[in-house]
Amino acid sequence: MIGTDRHAINAMLMEPWLDYIMYPMAKGWEGWVALEDMPESTRLLYTYAPDLAKQMLADAGLAGGFEMDVLSFNTRNCDDIAEMIADQWEEYGITVNIIVKDETAVHKEVRPPAHMEQDAVVWSTVTHTPVMFANTYYGTTGPRNAGYYSSEYFDTRMLAAMKEPDPAKYKTMMEEANLRCQDDVPAIPFAHPTWTEFWWPWVKNCYGEVWYQIHTPDYHNWWIDQDLKAEMGY
Repeated sequence: MIGTDRHAINAMLMEPWLDYIMYPMAKGWEGWVALEDMPESTRLLYTYAPDLAKQMLADAGLAGGFEMDVLSFNTRNCDDIAEMIADQWEEYGITVNIIVKDETAVHKEVRPPAHMEQDAVVWSTVTHTPVMFANTYYGTTGPRNAGYYSSEYFDTRMLAAMKEPDPAKYKTMMEEANLRCQDDVPAIPFAHPTWTEFWWPWVKNCYGEVWYQIHTPDYHNWWIDQDLKAEMGY
């Protein structure tokens, strides 16, 4: 992770917050930890340090690099992210073979209980209310656990947090689980690309809300202005 210039990739995604730490829990939710509040060892992961990365590879017996396959969505700039990662990692002698597929195909190959044949995947997702959904994305048996992350500590802390009625206590449990997940580095997080919504003007009471932004979009209050639709030739 420290050998990857996340700021450069986030800038490509037009994200003004270049540090963009929204993983595994999003800013604003319980359990999120600001960079300045992280232990020094965790903060180091968010520091671009190519020389240290080379030394760590050498210490692991991989000074000559290696070859790996990376599966990627063909949407949401995932293939662009994969190309930038491949370009950056050439410096370490790492050859990244990018395999781009339709998003549906990637989900089918990656989501547990399936197990992808590639070494890594570039995909786009969001984190929902952590105390309820974090295990979905990062728990050992989570259906969206794309990195196949498995940590007994994370699982038990999150399950305990879900059962804890005291907000201060479950917030602490979630922060502990959050930091453990980051220290284990099951993924390298990047900004979420811009998401634009379009709808026809005859769809009334719709303001572009979708499930990923508002958990219960007001679908039942949308209505179709049939006269305007006909006037526009549809």
